[in-house]
Amino acid sequence: MGKMLKGFGLPKILGFLFKGKKREKQIRQAPEIVKPASPTNLKAKALHPKGLLGTVKEATLRQGILFVTFDVPNFPYFRAGQYLTISFQEGQAIYSRPISILSSPKQAAQGQVYVAIKTNEQGEFSRLASTHLTPGATISLSAPSGDFYYSPNRDQKQVIACIGGVGATPIVSMAGAILEGSENFSLTIIYGAKSIDEAVFLPLFMEYQSRDPRIRIRFLDESKGRRFTKEVILEEADGQEFSLFVCGPQGMYHAFDGIAKELGLDRKHYRRELFGGIKDPAYFPDYPGAKQPSFHAKIFMVDQVYEVEIPANRPLLASLESLGIASPHRCRGGICGACRGHILAGEVYIPNFEDGRRLSDKEKGYAHLCMTFPLSDLEIEIPAS
Repeated sequence: MGKMLKGFGLPKILGFLFKGKKREKQIRQAPEIVKPASPTNLKAKALHPKGLLGTVKEATLRQGILFVTFDVPNFPYFRAGQYLTISFQEGQAIYSRPISILSSPKQAAQGQVYVAIKTNEQGEFSRLASTHLTPGATISLSAPSGDFYYSPNRDQKQVIACIGGVGATPIVSMAGAILEGSENFSLTIIYGAKSIDEAVFLPLFMEYQSRDPRIRIRFLDESKGRRFTKEVILEEADGQEFSLFVCGPQGMYHAFDGIAKELGLDRKHYRRELFGGIKDPAYFPDYPGAKQPSFHAKIFMVDQVYEVEIPANRPLLASLESLGIASPHRCRGGICGACRGHILAGEVYIPNFEDGRRLSDKEKGYAHLCMTFPLSDLEIEIPAS
């Protein structure tokens, strides 16, 4: 102990105190000059912005789909297949939804960001989109996100993409990226729809096929009994190894989980576009059911406390947003963890199919609020948006 304190007597201590006072005086007398950010930090901020503002340049409703063009200067680079989150507010309620980017990376780099939103779906966002996304409107957008994209280090050189409905949008972006040279892989598209009239993107895919031999399209007309099967996929694979990309309505994923297993594909080579969430927990066979239609929730957000009533059949994130309580979010599919909150008291239901939590979060009572449903009164701690 004596050796450790040697040289640290009273004069030394007073010297330290004096230096602190001298430093404070120098700081007060220093000119107010803000040191410019380093080029590296500026580049990182440009590539990974926290949020963006987009001006609606054009909005066209066609076959129940709202096609929107945003003018977004300095839109960050993204991988074809990723999404952004669109948010707007009506009254106190916040409406937000992840939407796949329809543009190719080079199109978006020129400031033109295209998206397609199905307006006849259940859900308030879809119902209100055509009212809020009008030419001239300024809309909050997130930076691009998601891991549904082609990676040469992970995926086979041949990708078979099975798509349904408006779920075609990320594949439109991938095909555009192949044409413009941003991506280099073979893309076989198997496009299923109830009829040829509902296959909105089929003419575009056929045009892409005519322009590049790496892109092929096969249409499955469900009205004629044609369906996605293991045999159809193997026929298109033509004996070559492939990665399977699936995007479309939620019901497709349950079917394709079985097909992927039959094909012997590991998780690495079976990719699903998974975001947007489930609107009703009764969709899942393991849902235990709630004992009452709504519950009381006490919400702790930094230095604020809210006491609210929340419905049992709606994800916690959506319930809070409808009450004007904003929490961070991105994928809304239980995967990314942006909406992570701490369940302090009470019981919740989290579908196994959509549970993207880390093991440590499960053990400590954390949940992704976008895919968490109340089964009792709750106390929750959430971060501020």
